[in-house]
Amino acid sequence: MNHDHPFELEKQILIIDTEASGLNPLYHSILSIGLCTLNSSSPVNDTGTSLKDLSPNNGLEIFVNEPSINVDPRAMAIHGITLDELAQKGLRPTDACVRFESYLAEHYDQNVILAGHNVNFDVAYMKRLYRIADRTWPEQLSHRVVDTHSLLWALACAQKIPKDACNSDGAFEFFKCAPPEALRHSALGDAIATGQLLSEVLKLIRS
Repeated sequence: MNHDHPFELEKQILIIDTEASGLNPLYHSILSIGLCTLNSSSPVNDTGTSLKDLSPNNGLEIFVNEPSINVDPRAMAIHGITLDELAQKGLRPTDACVRFESYLAEHYDQNVILAGHNVNFDVAYMKRLYRIADRTWPEQLSHRVVDTHSLLWALACAQKIPKDACNSDGAFEFFKCAPPEALRHSALGDAIATGQLLSEVLKLIRS
């Protein structure tokens, strides 16, 4: 039996959120990646976005400029990222992978478990990024993930939270961890809010 302390296990968790040009990772493009550790102290953001009112967590946002981008206007309207913006500050897929791996090396000295809300969506787009970059998926990443939606669903089934707190908007409202409106549906804003959400969910599970 594994007797790892739960707080030690939390040190393995990397919160991730991605924004994409649509819903199909076989066709649409990854546009941005938001990352934050579950337990960190000060905001760090390469894009210059202020996070002082958002979270004490340490975060990074990586914009990606794929060579060819297929766009679903409905998705683009939600996150507001433009192709001109990507042309200015987006990294090539290979460089985005290198930046992601540098973040892993900087913050983790053990296997990393990706966590997010409907996290399989984000993993699918990250794997698309690595395919396009023709780069090997990092060995440091565990094949296991933590999905906040699944945890919220279990809490709703146990009648510890209302059913309408299972989606991200409802959960952010119920646990009072919504990002500022200006950062909602940005990869970094949603990643940090999801990190706060996961922390609150774990507190409720322990109670």
